[in-house]
Amino acid sequence: MPLSHKAWAWFEANKQQALWAPGGVLVLGVIVAFFLYRQNEADVAASEALSSVSMPQLAGAGSRTDPAEAYLKVAAAYPNSRAGARAMLLAAGSLFVEGKYPDAKTQFERFTASTLTALSWGRRCWGSRLVWTRRARPPTRLPPTKT
Repeated sequence: MPLSHKAWAWFEANKQQALWAPGGVLVLGVIVAFFLYRQNEADVAASEALSSVSMPQLAGAGSRTDPAEAYLKVAAAYPNSRAGARAMLLAAGSLFVEGKYPDAKTQFERFTASTLTALSWGRRCWGSRLVWTRRARPPTRLPPTKT
């Protein structure tokens, strides 16, 4: 019997399971797409909030007296976004420019602790993987060359 006939016979015998699997995958895909869409919209809102704070500073308008405070508000409103991390860094830079060095140091340390830990976590995992793979096998040495 050809393979196509065997596949059709299997499909006829297992029709209900064969139809539920693609439906489940479709529902899962819709849920993931919705989650990614919401996350993207939150990033756009955070970026717009940061732009609304930083554009008067870039234009040279002296209307805002304390840009660090405005940046910190954006960072507090959007703590888990890239724009929130950038706002925290810009707040630290503004505090440094204003001469508020202890406050600037505190903000730089908060930025480092909150954002760079995710990057260093990946590096640590990769580094620990390298260590374990090197422990699992003995080091290879090249045979001495005859001269």
